[in-house]
Amino acid sequence: MPKPNERAVQVQRRINRKLDRQFGVISRKQAHVAGLTRTQIQNKLRKEIWKIVLPGIYKVGGSPATREQKLMAAILWAGDGAVVSHRSSAWVWGLEGEFEDVIEIICPRDKRPPSGVIVHKRKLGSSESTHFGALPITTVARTLFDLASVIPIEDLLIARDDALRRRLTSWRRLHGQLDKTGQGQAGAKAFRVALAGDNMGESPLERRFLAMARKFRLPSLELQYPLKLKSGITIFIDFAFPQRRLAIEVEGFGVHGQQLRWQQDMNRENELTELQWRTLRFSREDLIRRPDKVAARIFACLGEDELRLSS
Repeated sequence: MPKPNERAVQVQRRINRKLDRQFGVISRKQAHVAGLTRTQIQNKLRKEIWKIVLPGIYKVGGSPATREQKLMAAILWAGDGAVVSHRSSAWVWGLEGEFEDVIEIICPRDKRPPSGVIVHKRKLGSSESTHFGALPITTVARTLFDLASVIPIEDLLIARDDALRRRLTSWRRLHGQLDKTGQGQAGAKAFRVALAGDNMGESPLERRFLAMARKFRLPSLELQYPLKLKSGITIFIDFAFPQRRLAIEVEGFGVHGQQLRWQQDMNRENELTELQWRTLRFSREDLIRRPDKVAARIFACLGEDELRLSS
């Protein structure tokens, strides 16, 4: 059995691990589980080592009140099943748009929210939430569905296009989200509008690429291939040869000269490189005017010597 001093050191280590992972916040329940008594918690509050941020939730005194910290505090306060959602989720995912500094979560229980926290009572399916680091959060498809009820349709379309361009979701998953959540929930009508148009299945560029792949008899490939990056984010690659770790992406969303988007693309490709994946990007112009060169480039990366031209 550890001596009192050794036990205190072990308890503090457990507390520090929680604080480091949770942006400097911890719940009363977690502190008790780690080994702190009620009196010890009160002493930390009295000495301002810890400060109360929400009922039963504490932060390290003097630590900066970041948005991530506020979100984690809200999740800990709401309890099991709570996830970051709506505008807060869009901000965490880095979707394009102006998402004001609100703390917005989904919780499966009726809880009266403390000041500064917006709570939506919902029950999510297991496939509608994931994690972004330590934060439980709605998937990008679910985030866009929820955004439809709280932002103008014009802003929703901007966020949608950004998510698609960065392969954080796909048209199939967006349509599947509408089917999953049903027609009666808030935002369903606006979300349906966001899915209208030329997006039933593959985009025009994706269909053009598939036609080119058939013509030149490219090896079997996978569409909208999900790949989890080291950062914890799952992206969706337009076309992938998983056995060869080759990603093919066709560009049809947005202008890549903008600094933010260029940075996002660079970060994403760096993470793919860390996983030993190669990426080829082709434009609409490539697919229309130079399909033979596109096919030749892909065959070269696959280690194939000759194009298998159709008769």
